[in-house]
Amino acid sequence: MNIYYAKKINQDFNIDGNVYKKEWLSGEKVILKNNLKESVITEYTYFNCIYSDTKLYMYFECEDRFIVANYFNRNDELYNEDVVEFFIGLDNDSTRYLELEYNINNAIFSAIILNDNLKLTREYITDDFTCCKSVKNDKGYNIEISIDIAYLNGLFKNSFKNNEEYMFNAYRINLMENGETEYSAFSPTKPDKPDFSFHLSDRFGKIKFCYIDKE
Repeated sequence: MNIYYAKKINQDFNIDGNVYKKEWLSGEKVILKNNLKESVITEYTYFNCIYSDTKLYMYFECEDRFIVANYFNRNDELYNEDVVEFFIGLDNDSTRYLELEYNINNAIFSAIILNDNLKLTREYITDDFTCCKSVKNDKGYNIEISIDIAYLNGLFKNSFKNNEEYMFNAYRINLMENGETEYSAFSPTKPDKPDFSFHLSDRFGKIKFCYIDKE
């Protein structure tokens, strides 16, 4: 099983889309893999995640020469265009987890997913517990994200704890200029077909929140 190790920081910081600032140096920067097959992804996506006592932070650094993003509102169907996604379940229950999506317009999709053998029910969330800031550059775009841990705890029976592992995955959907779509993942689900491929929750990875003392 793929495990991502998120490192703890001592102080909160403001997100501004800059994924190169010093706060990110302690994080583990990983590249997402092709979710559908073993071949190499055409346009890379880097993922990094750190946390404090109150916030979960992450970023996606996306190479993208053809950006498709026409959604601007909360809980629009962002998954139909270029988007990055973060799934987590503090109860480690493959039938119930949080899905978060973010696009370059700083639009956010948030819902609890009830997954009954890929029959999905979405319980939409409109509260402002997460925010993002995107920055476009000459290679594509970056999205920096924060999530309120106290609110996250309220969505599940279990609470967020140091040195615990939780089911999770990080994804990207990338519409290409040639009409194809690339699907990237931290822990590839490798479906037989792309429909609902991100929701093969028994194939998610794990995220472990690792406390590290810093001077």
